[in-house]
Amino acid sequence: MQTPHSYADRGAKLRPSQNWLRGLVKDRPHAAMIAAFAAFLIRGAFVAPGVPFIIDGGIYLDMARAMAERGSLSIGGNGGVEDAPALVKLLTVAHDGKVMPQYPSGYAFFAAPFYMLFGVHGLMLMNALSFGLCVWLTYRLARMFYPEMTARWSAGVFAIATFAPTYMFGIWPHMLALAFWLGAIVAAVHAARAARRDLFLLAGFLVGCGVNIRVDAFLAGLIIFFWLRLFAGPGDRLSPLLLFIGAAPGLIFSAWLNSLKFGAFTPFSYGEPTGLDSTARYLPIAFADQ
Repeated sequence: MQTPHSYADRGAKLRPSQNWLRGLVKDRPHAAMIAAFAAFLIRGAFVAPGVPFIIDGGIYLDMARAMAERGSLSIGGNGGVEDAPALVKLLTVAHDGKVMPQYPSGYAFFAAPFYMLFGVHGLMLMNALSFGLCVWLTYRLARMFYPEMTARWSAGVFAIATFAPTYMFGIWPHMLALAFWLGAIVAAVHAARAARRDLFLLAGFLVGCGVNIRVDAFLAGLIIFFWLRLFAGPGDRLSPLLLFIGAAPGLIFSAWLNSLKFGAFTPFSYGEPTGLDSTARYLPIAFADQ
């Protein structure tokens, strides 16, 4: 039976952050490569075309703008016409005469400072930096199990041969949400390897924060939970509890935001059902894909 202690025997040892930074300073070619990559991401965010954003991209732009300019969760109203209904559009709902985005509003809190500083390109910059963070987290996670070269290849495959570059300079929340996913998993694996149960609080906290970006970030918590119960520490009852305790603040905050937006105190809500969230609606597409 594996325990957090025995689990550490699988793969390469994780070097402390201080030693990693010290080694980076000494490894000048490696440091130069990372600096060049960061410069590419920052520069790319400002030269990428700020094309018109439609559908969900337009909603996220509205969310960032509303929070930056008005400190508001709502992205519209009734056009100033007394007693007129709220001017809802696709992927929004009406609540208390205001137009609310169906997506989690945690994105707006993260995006608002970037939008205030750099406009639309600030949103691209946030995504680009999140992409860079995801590359690094992929490397760190792989390094916990495999040799250095394998970890570098893992990060390279993620950066080049996946769908990740598609989202690098967009304004969708995928890269930001994935950073919370990977951060939670890295924290959980490190906790199990180093027998640091307190780090499961951090893993849970990152999951809770991620739910405020994309609801499906909660799946990261379930993955960590089942990994703990089935593999990393089947006899460990405290660590899964700490995981959910850590996630609680983020889940409660998400539920509070949804109560303001939709009148529903739950972290898992997109407002009123629209038909687009129906499983039956997508069954023909699923069968056609087969």
